[in-house]
Amino acid sequence: MEIGDLNEVNELVSRLNNENVKIAEVNDYIQTLSAGIEEMNVQAQQLSDFAVESSSMAEKGKEISDNVALKVSKISETSREMSNAISILAEYSKKIDEIVYVISSIASQTNLLALNASIEAARAGEAGRGFAVVAENVRELADRSKKAAEQIRDLIKEMQENTNRVIEAIQENVKVTEEVKEAIQELIAAFDDIARRANETATMVKELSEGIDEQANSVQMLVERIDSISKDVSDNLNFATQLTETVKGSIEKLEVIKNKVSQLKDELDKTLEKLEV
Repeated sequence: MEIGDLNEVNELVSRLNNENVKIAEVNDYIQTLSAGIEEMNVQAQQLSDFAVESSSMAEKGKEISDNVALKVSKISETSREMSNAISILAEYSKKIDEIVYVISSIASQTNLLALNASIEAARAGEAGRGFAVVAENVRELADRSKKAAEQIRDLIKEMQENTNRVIEAIQENVKVTEEVKEAIQELIAAFDDIARRANETATMVKELSEGIDEQANSVQMLVERIDSISKDVSDNLNFATQLTETVKGSIEKLEVIKNKVSQLKDELDKTLEKLEV
């Protein structure tokens, strides 16, 4: 065995040790990288859940918005019906006022005529007694007409009160409508917020996806590096095996040579002893 062979063996052992250290370092890094990828996967799942929740919120908000829109439509329809009813009541009240005015005028004129008739009947004496009876009947009719006009006025007053109540109801509906409009504005703001959050989520998912892709590329590079190192280690091991066999063979040959040298030495010693004798 030569000294150079022993140096090669030592160098190979050193190289193999260095490769083993590198492989251990790479394995540790891969473990850390795998943990990072796992964490990003968890975050991706959380973002996915958040996106689902946002979608559910948007759907619920849409349903609420539809219901509110339907209620607003009903309120608007009710307001139109009330407006029509008030218009009709106003027309009726106007017509009744005209009728009451006519009746009141007739009653006043009738009372005046009855009074004049009574005066003329009194002047006529016995001859105007029958006419006085007629005048009295006319005056009673005028009084009845006056009372009817008063009843009609009361009816008009009641109708006006009902009209006022309707106006109050419409005003309340207007107030409710304004509140509903404010609620719709709040819903719109909520939908805007949901849209903003959805966009932020999309951005986060995109960034996370890019990060995962980068990590995946890094892992792929590490895998390729490990494959290369593994190949180098395999080649070195093969070389070490061959070198070991060579060294082993050299040692066996040296042992044979050593034995032969020992035999030659013994024979030489014996020969020298004979020569001395």
